[in-house]
Amino acid sequence: MEHYSKREFMRLSLMGFMGIVAGISPLCNYAVAANHPSKSLNWDAFLSRIREIAQMQYHKPWNNTSQLAAMIDVLKNCHFAEYDIIKNAINAYSDRTPHVFEHDLLYKEYEFQISLLHFEKGEEITPHDHPEMCGVMSVISGEIFVSNYTRTEDLDKTRMVNHNQKNMIIKSCLLKKESEQMLRSGNLSSLETRKGNIHALTAHSQSHIIDIFTPAYNLVNEQSSLWYHIDHNKLQDQDRETFVAEYVASIE
Repeated sequence: MEHYSKREFMRLSLMGFMGIVAGISPLCNYAVAANHPSKSLNWDAFLSRIREIAQMQYHKPWNNTSQLAAMIDVLKNCHFAEYDIIKNAINAYSDRTPHVFEHDLLYKEYEFQISLLHFEKGEEITPHDHPEMCGVMSVISGEIFVSNYTRTEDLDKTRMVNHNQKNMIIKSCLLKKESEQMLRSGNLSSLETRKGNIHALTAHSQSHIIDIFTPAYNLVNEQSSLWYHIDHNKLQDQDRETFVAEYVASIE
């Protein structure tokens, strides 16, 4: 067995220690980026933060407001246009379905999913809800007008419509307008599981938007999602901007 003097041992130990530090340094930088939303985040650190925040949906009760505030804080420190996964998706985008928006699913696990939505000028998503989901969107580029509504009351009014030899049961409800805003690059919009859960989007120019939902879409929330027709001429309560709306409750 070779023998080393105390000085040689200290020199070798210092060299080894410096090697370990050199290897750990990038990991430390990554950990800092992932755990401190005040710093600019790379894509992996961004996913790590959203994954952590998405666990709040399991808290009882689920505090939507706190979760969305945390997600918004993260999004404000992300330069989405610089992420390769997003740059590549935007560069590969083409208007394959005229008059209909398109989307790329960027990431999905049970607790959350992240999509990239593409709109041409004039394309829209009509009013719809997201049952038991909360979400936030961030505009990368373009201009898009967003309206949010809360369903406040079900009305005792039902009618039947025959469409393509099927009977559609149409029901009515009241929707309270929570907000409407023109979003541009860097602007954010959010919705809770109840408040503002119904929204509609209309693009005023070609637009690209990051869309994050918790939990992710699944068979249950997809099948229970409803689309609404809002009669803006039927103002139920002028002070609260509450409107009568209809939706397809079932198809027979």
